[in-house]
Amino acid sequence: MKKAVIIYNYFLSKDGKYPVIGGIQTYIFQLCRLLISMEIIPIVLQPAENDFEVNYDEIQVIGVKNEHYRKNFFSFNENNWQNLYDRAIKLVKPSNGLLIFAADQVSVKTKYPRVISIMHGIYWDLPANYLKTIGGRYTLIGKFPFIGDRLLKIIFTENKIRLINNVNNIVCVDYNFINWYRTRIPNDLERNYYVIPNFVEFPDNYKPNIERHRNADKIKILFARRFYEYRGTRIMVEAIKKLIATTGSKIEITFAGEGPDEEYIKRELENFDGFFIDKYNFGDSLNFHKKFHIAAIPSLASEGTSLSLAEAMAAGCAVVASNVGGLSNMIIDNYNGFLIMPTAEELYLALKKLTFSTEVRYQFAGRAYESALHGFNLETWQNKWKNVIKKVENIK
Repeated sequence: MKKAVIIYNYFLSKDGKYPVIGGIQTYIFQLCRLLISMEIIPIVLQPAENDFEVNYDEIQVIGVKNEHYRKNFFSFNENNWQNLYDRAIKLVKPSNGLLIFAADQVSVKTKYPRVISIMHGIYWDLPANYLKTIGGRYTLIGKFPFIGDRLLKIIFTENKIRLINNVNNIVCVDYNFINWYRTRIPNDLERNYYVIPNFVEFPDNYKPNIERHRNADKIKILFARRFYEYRGTRIMVEAIKKLIATTGSKIEITFAGEGPDEEYIKRELENFDGFFIDKYNFGDSLNFHKKFHIAAIPSLASEGTSLSLAEAMAAGCAVVASNVGGLSNMIIDNYNGFLIMPTAEELYLALKKLTFSTEVRYQFAGRAYESALHGFNLETWQNKWKNVIKKVENIK
């Protein structure tokens, strides 16, 4: 049987004892399930504190001891992934199998023909102050006083192009990336690009209760993201404070997740009786979202076709999203949600409209569900991936 080796920095924990919760990890898991259905053996290869080899839900996961696998100045240097690449090639070559870089950051330059790199959206649209703190060489570069924010962004962008050009087959999760890339290159006929938006896994016979929007005493608003400023925590808090002053006891607001802004959120909203902090497991996402009427995804940057937005749409929430990255591929403004500039004022106005207009909320929720059902379902994602895999498998 053919093999497919998927390289990523952490699918399981560094000791291989438990799965890591996250969007890309879920993506890898579903991709492995698809490969198994196609009678291709999936192997996930990752750096680790010490060598390990485990079986996780029918997926072979190999951890390779890597002295460079720590947060240092060169953690995003492609040379750190060379030993994993060399190991992967030894595994896939005998069966003419597939090599998949699960994110462009872990890719290396290769002439192996049956290789795919996955682009999860443009995340380098982050403000320069964030780029200076994400680790890797950019933290070091940002310390030089003669390198200003504009130059740092240019350096980051040019390096991303170099990483993208490492391979000839690229799967991207949104059209925002591919359109940006077209503006950066004079000619690129040698590479194959495939756009496969992210997905929601709908249970059998699943349908959300859209009627809840017409039978609501209190409007329940959800922010289900990691608590980072670039995910919109600060503008969400400011919008909610203004909404509280406008609506009084008409709303409840739940922040679901965790992150460095948690104390800030609690401090700013703790005096409001309708404020809650919560968490949920990934597999419970749809059931959790179904308890809410409105979901906000007000990211400032770094978005593909967001799983959080897709899940909120699938659950029949009326959604507000910022016009950042791949979010603009999911929402048609004033049809299946509000698409706004990532500011506290625009977010407040959109939330206010949805809070006070039952009919708008009801119409948006129904259309959001239909959009997710037909545009972002797992089966569509699987079929598109199958076509890509078959094409790449036949490359000589």
